[in-house]
Amino acid sequence: MPIKVKGEMAAWAAALGFASVEQASLYEKIPTTGKLPREAVIGLGLHFLFKKNKHADRASAAALSVAGFKLGENKFQLSGDDYDD
Repeated sequence: MPIKVKGEMAAWAAALGFASVEQASLYEKIPTTGKLPREAVIGLGLHFLFKKNKHADRASAAALSVAGFKLGENKFQLSGDDYDD
């Protein structure tokens, strides 16, 4: 994978982190269940809605990577009340 693709994915991940803080009221409206990170929902949504768009594909990969990190941070537990940031 070329470095410019990796850079774009990092930029998408940064934008996702920025949105989760700066647009928290909108970000919190994204439906999720248990301790499933909202980033997983965003990544899957981008994957299924914009299959032919390379930028959405990279944004999806970035969101799913962040979700994977958060799942690992949460010891891979998906059950529970809410996801703690």
